[in-house]
Amino acid sequence: MLMTKLKIATAAVLVFSLIAAGGTLLTGQMLAAQQDQSGNVAHGGPGNASAQAKGKDKPAAPKEMLQGTWLVTELMEAGKKASDAKAQSIRIEFKGEAITMTLKDEPAIKGKFTVDSAKSPATLGISFEKDGKEFTIPAIYEFKGDDLRICHQYAEDGDRPTAFEALASTVLMTLKKEKSKADLKDPGAGADKRPGEEEKEGFTAWGKEVGGLQA
Repeated sequence: MLMTKLKIATAAVLVFSLIAAGGTLLTGQMLAAQQDQSGNVAHGGPGNASAQAKGKDKPAAPKEMLQGTWLVTELMEAGKKASDAKAQSIRIEFKGEAITMTLKDEPAIKGKFTVDSAKSPATLGISFEKDGKEFTIPAIYEFKGDDLRICHQYAEDGDRPTAFEALASTVLMTLKKEKSKADLKDPGAGADKRPGEEEKEGFTAWGKEVGGLQA
């Protein structure tokens, strides 16, 4: 009788040992599988396929977004709205690191520009030479939908604005990128003449006066 009980107890211990060993093995396999999956994600394996796909569609850098020719659609100078004809006769071209502003298709400013999108608001620095002197226009910029807004001080020695406000001390312009001829239904329409071309008037800020300077 005693021997039978001992055999039963021994068998029970053996069964529990096998169960424990099986559980340990299963746990180890599960951990290994989890580590393998996390390793794939960390090292760009299958688990990171979606992240890799997203990485291919990175948004354009701010300097790349500025590239092209922009037409002024609204101009606020010293807190007052300029005429549409005056605003529409101004265009700004960003090409590489060069910037060119034209008035009635005549170059008024040619210089270099830098941007810093890490700041809030993002900053735009424009440097150019006039009559043998170096000048800098500290500005801020932002994209609002398809529009570009640029704001800088009206005075020559003004500090960089901190907000997009049409004040007596600022110049605030709204621009829209010019479409290429391929994007236009009638490429020749309006190609030789811009709105307001017939209007003859002085320009301030980026026009007749660039930051207080005669352009």
